[in-house]
Amino acid sequence: MTWTLHDGLPVLGAPLDLAPPLVAAVEARGAVLEWPFDAPAGATPTITVTDPLEADWLWRLVGERAHAALHAPAADAPAIADRADAEPAGASAVDAAAPDWDAPLVLALRRLAHGLWARAWWPTSPHDGIAPLERAVLDAELRELAESLEGIVDADALPRLAGGSDDDRPPAASPRRADYALAAAGRDDEEVAAPIAAGESPVAWQGVPAGTIDATELPVRWSVDAAPAPHLRLVVRLAHAGADCAGLPVAVELDGMRLATGALDERGRAELELPLTAAEAWAADWSAMRVRVGAEVDEPAELRHRIRAFARARRGADDPLALRAEADDDY
Repeated sequence: MTWTLHDGLPVLGAPLDLAPPLVAAVEARGAVLEWPFDAPAGATPTITVTDPLEADWLWRLVGERAHAALHAPAADAPAIADRADAEPAGASAVDAAAPDWDAPLVLALRRLAHGLWARAWWPTSPHDGIAPLERAVLDAELRELAESLEGIVDADALPRLAGGSDDDRPPAASPRRADYALAAAGRDDEEVAAPIAAGESPVAWQGVPAGTIDATELPVRWSVDAAPAPHLRLVVRLAHAGADCAGLPVAVELDGMRLATGALDERGRAELELPLTAAEAWAADWSAMRVRVGAEVDEPAELRHRIRAFARARRGADDPLALRAEADDDY
């Protein structure tokens, strides 16, 4: 393993070509460290250096030789190989820049990345029995980790970590089983009997705020009825009682054409008028309908399956305390 150039930036390790939910990352001073979210404990990161001068701490993580290779003039040694080249100059060049990882520091940074990933992508699902994390426990551990990594973690990120800013994270309150059981019930007391069609649809996690929608695969239930005029009614399972879903956009497509748009109310419901006659509504092939909640995102179901499987199997030594505490609740 040695430094290479990727998109003009020095990179140590293979660049991760993964969707954001599959990456655990830490923004450090002058560098970004990334792991696959389900990498085993002790796995080393891919490091992308954005500012070599700011990343003057890297020697602590990768050793002096690898750090020196980052700054070596190209004329002196092929320590940084261009990814466009077929191969580096030879084994000696690779060995000369091979990192000497500091295992405890790798573990601390990995735990921070894992905790930040959990804040963003933990798949809380009352329907599937995946409980929410204790946010206060998670934030406290992230603060402690950030403080222990002072001088490494980007100074601009420290207030966000230590202060618990929730710009893109789940709500600060961590409802436990009594609360999210209410969300799991998901009753629709106004459900119309014998609709023309009914079904369930997925939600792309990258298209909705974290901690809002139940992370089960089919959280959207919909029905189409022709009386008094053709309309679609939908109900979304929420991650917990009180989740702020009001205003999330809803779009309906049939046969590749946009049929109707609207927004969820505070209860996770929406009713959309359909520009069809009753006869057209009865004749339509509703199995071809696509219901979207949130922003338009191309997200395969396999991504969500992988994260849910990880959440069910968690108990890693590098898990944040909040994940371990949640796992203990299940036993």
